[in-house]
Amino acid sequence: MTGTTGEINSLTFNGEQTYAVNNKGIVYKSDNGQSFEEINLLNYDYKIKSLITTPNGTIYVGTYNEKNNELKVYILKNDQLAEKYTLS
Repeated sequence: MTGTTGEINSLTFNGEQTYAVNNKGIVYKSDNGQSFEEINLLNYDYKIKSLITTPNGTIYVGTYNEKNNELKVYILKNDQLAEKYTLS
């Protein structure tokens, strides 16, 4: 996919927007799926692992911290990480 690097691990759609995350945790978005631009969502200790869109259009971002073996799930709002949930 033009504009991305590495191996794409997760891909999700929300209306006309397409979001992809690569194996380094970098997230890209596109409004037509042809070429992508990077959006900065990295939370230094946490690596973004997956993206999912629910039927109501909410995008969840799954992250993992290898140092403390912790999972966190965020909601993506306006291309920013919002509410978070810590999973044990």
